Amino acid sequence: TRRSKLGFVFQSFHILPHLTVAQNVELPLVLIGVARNERLTRVNELLSAVGLGERGPSMPRELSGGELQRVAVARALVHRPALILADEPTGNLDPDTAMTVLSLLAREVRARGAGGVLVTHSAAAAETADRIVVLDHGRLRPA
Repeated sequence: TRRSKLGFVFQSFHILPHLTVAQNVELPLVLIGVARNERLTRVNELLSAVGLGERGPSMPRELSGGELQRVAVARALVHRPALILADEPTGNLDPDTAMTVLSLLAREVRARGAGGVLVTHSAAAAETADRIVVLDHGRLRPA
């Protein structure tokens, strides 16, 4: 099903404001019935991987745009989806953090044999992909 097979990183984050950072990341696991101990382990691992290990108890309103972007990435990866769809996942990040997040996305895709579609205007982000296609005047073409 969509909730177990797809991971989305939205350009506008779609973080739920009434849940903590950890609860936002945990939500996909709750929806697919993962046991609580496993959920907490995965949430902590991914928050640490995106540099937000200490921010789990924080509310979204306490985070910067870049931190919210990283929460969205962690949430997209936490349930180990078969396909990750990422719309400008580094748009609100500084260059170093962007490369950390892109490396994490690439590592997760390769480690799990998953697929990933990254939409970006960043040449540096595109260079991390195995294959690049360009949308040019409504048509897809190889880069």
